[in-house]
Amino acid sequence: MLGYIPASVSYKQIGEEREGRRGSVALFYMRVKDEPEREIYPPAPYLEAVRRVVEHNGLRRVLGEASDPALHPSRMSVEVRQDHNLAFVRIDEPGADLEALVRSHLRDLSLHRVDCVYVDLPLSHPATAGAAAGLENLGVFFGGIIPEAHPGGGDVLRLQYLNNIEIQAGDVSTASDFGEELLGMIFRQNTLP
Repeated sequence: MLGYIPASVSYKQIGEEREGRRGSVALFYMRVKDEPEREIYPPAPYLEAVRRVVEHNGLRRVLGEASDPALHPSRMSVEVRQDHNLAFVRIDEPGADLEALVRSHLRDLSLHRVDCVYVDLPLSHPATAGAAAGLENLGVFFGGIIPEAHPGGGDVLRLQYLNNIEIQAGDVSTASDFGEELLGMIFRQNTLP
C-alpha cells in the first residue's frame, strides 16, 4: 500500500532515505487453512495484476463471466484515519453510480488534504467488474488483494489513490522477485489522469 506510513514516522534501518516522504507497506498472505474456491470478477484495468496475485499465491479462484446485471445504487462506507492521514472507502455493493460516488469522495477527501485513499471492492460480487471499470480514470490504481477479507465473503480488491504525494519506487523494499514484479505493475498503473 503506497503511502500508508506517514512521513512523520520512521523505522530504524528501514527506509531511512525517505525522510520527509510517506512510506509504503506490502500486503502479505499466509494461508492458515484452505480457502473455498470462489468466482471473482476483477475490473478489466486491474485484471492482469489480479491474475498474477491469484496465480502466485495459489488461490482457488476462477474468473467469472461478468454479466451486465441491473445495477442498484452502490452501498459503501468511508473511514478516515486521522492519525495516518488516510481513508478507506469500502464498497459493500457496487452499483451503477459507483464511479460518481468514488469521484465525489475522492474530491472531498482531497480537499480535506487526506494523503492516501484506499478503495476496497468485493472481488466476488458479479457487478464489480463493470461498476469499477472506470475507476482508473480517477487516478485509482492497483494496490493488492486481501483474500477472504470482505465481510460479505470473498476477497477484497484494494485500489489506491495518492493525493499529491511523492512516492518513489526506491523507497519500497521487496523481499522477492514477485514483490519486485508486483511493485513494477503498481508503479506502471500509478498515473494520474
